[in-house]
Amino acid sequence: MNMFEVLFGWRKASRCKKLIRRVQCRLKLLKNKRDSIVRQVRQDVVQLIKDGHEDCALSRIDQIYKDQSLKAVYDLLDNFFGFIIVNLSYIRKHRDCPNDINGGVKFIICFARFGDLPELIKLRNSLVNVMGKGLQRIAVELSYGNLVNPR
Repeated sequence: MNMFEVLFGWRKASRCKKLIRRVQCRLKLLKNKRDSIVRQVRQDVVQLIKDGHEDCALSRIDQIYKDQSLKAVYDLLDNFFGFIIVNLSYIRKHRDCPNDINGGVKFIICFARFGDLPELIKLRNSLVNVMGKGLQRIAVELSYGNLVNPR
C-alpha cells in the first residue's frame, strides 16, 4: 500500500482537504495583512525621505523586502495547496507520485517549521506519520534534488 493511499484514503482525503481549505483561508488573511503593512511602510519611507532621514528609510525598505518575500512564499504555498487538492484523486489511485506532487508535499513540510500556520503543523504531522521521518529530514535539507526551493 502506498503512503499516499494510507494518508489520502477517502475519509482522510476529505479531512485533509478541509484542513487545506482552512489553511488557505488563514493564508488569505495573512497575505492581506502583509499587503497592508507594505502599503503603510511605503508611505512611511516616502515621508522619511522627504524629512531627510534616509538612514531610517533604508531600514524600512529592508522590512518591505522581507514582507514582500514572505507574501510570495504564502502565494507559493497557496498554489501548492490548490495543486494538491486538484490532484487528490490521482494521489489516491497511483503508487508513484510525480516530482511536482512530491515537491509540493515537501515544501509544505518544510514551511510548517515556521509556525505562522498552526493548521499546517497538523498537516505536516499527518504527512510525516504516514510517509516516515525520512521525508521530513529530506524536506528540510536544502540539498540538490530534494524538490524544495531553497529560497
